[in-house]
Amino acid sequence: MGEFIPTELELIDVLCRVRGTDWERAVTRSNDGWLNNGRDGYKEFIKGFKNLREINQEYMRTAAQWKACSFSFILDQIRRSPKEDQFLLLELINRYKETAQVRLLDVVGAEWENVGENIRSLVKGTSEFLAADTEYQRIKAKFIHIANDSLSCRDMIGIPDNVRGLWWDFLGNTERREMCAVDEKSLVWRVLVSQELINRIHDIAIDQQQAAAPAADQEPKTPGRKEKLSMDVFMREIFPDMKLRFPDSKHVAGKKAYCETVGKAHGVSEKTIRDKFDTCNNDWGETM
Repeated sequence: MGEFIPTELELIDVLCRVRGTDWERAVTRSNDGWLNNGRDGYKEFIKGFKNLREINQEYMRTAAQWKACSFSFILDQIRRSPKEDQFLLLELINRYKETAQVRLLDVVGAEWENVGENIRSLVKGTSEFLAADTEYQRIKAKFIHIANDSLSCRDMIGIPDNVRGLWWDFLGNTERREMCAVDEKSLVWRVLVSQELINRIHDIAIDQQQAAAPAADQEPKTPGRKEKLSMDVFMREIFPDMKLRFPDSKHVAGKKAYCETVGKAHGVSEKTIRDKFDTCNNDWGETM
């Protein structure tokens, strides 16, 4: 089977879910009554989350209006929006994606725990025990993969369409949860579509950086010429986006490729981008 490629309708769907999320209400809901949880990581992850400011509707239409628009129209609105609103939208999408991934760990963790309980009720060495142990190891490997690796497009392929395991509460607007329930496949779907949205919107930012670069920076570089990117330009045009994408760790999936792309756009090396990012973080008194 081929890799999972979101349709434009799916991209619009998730983008509207992102903009429609009431984070403060989701925090309250997570404390209401009983939740089906293995690790309860979702509840802990969103604890204390606040709603961010509204995106300026002078440039981007509302989520309800976007549902009736084409994806190319939406991208054009994002492209014409101030950088501050572009960064805000990226932050919202990334928060949504990470929350879905944490919830996915809860789902798989509970499945792993249930199989473990089943093993303990069986007689060691029997065919039933061996079958349960195989399943236990399979789910354990899946859990470790989700916890330690970035999900790829192929992660969607291994989940059958008819999987109907446990169902889980997830985010939503002021009145109700985003869906009455969410299963493993739908959470993987949210993570992968969100990542594609981040890629698309990030591409807009790169295009704008290239278009805004002085003409001299677009000229072919002569051999031996030392490339320079001022810290002022880095702080203004690159650092805010990088900080949103890589807030906590030096070593995360996609960071090297990101730095290479930005470096090429500014005529500097990938290491230069990494070094300037580390310097800015240290200047802010933050630990990488």
